Amino acid sequence: MVLVNVPLVHPDWVSRAGSSGLYVIGAFMEEFLWRGYMFARIQELFGRVWIALLVTSGLFAVYHIYEGVGSAITVFFVGLVYGIVRVASGSVYPSTVAHACYNTILLFARVSW
Repeated sequence: MVLVNVPLVHPDWVSRAGSSGLYVIGAFMEEFLWRGYMFARIQELFGRVWIALLVTSGLFAVYHIYEGVGSAITVFFVGLVYGIVRVASGSVYPSTVAHACYNTILLFARVSW
């Protein structure tokens, strides 16, 4: 009987598992900043939810421009979704959980065998 030398856990997954903690913490910090504090301040300033959605999503995209223009455009639309979730739920927590899950899925999806 020949056993194939294949690890049960891809070595890259170990480092990604450690990184996922940082991704989750980052998601919490970003959501509390953009959809929590900034959203509330911009809505208070302009009195319109849609302006707060667009401005915070735009700032969120600019914050991620280091990932490239294409990624920043995607981040803008993802930010809109997070903002809509925040408005619909009345809380920043659901968008925070969604953001943390999204980051973690992206992190593990980048593993190549």
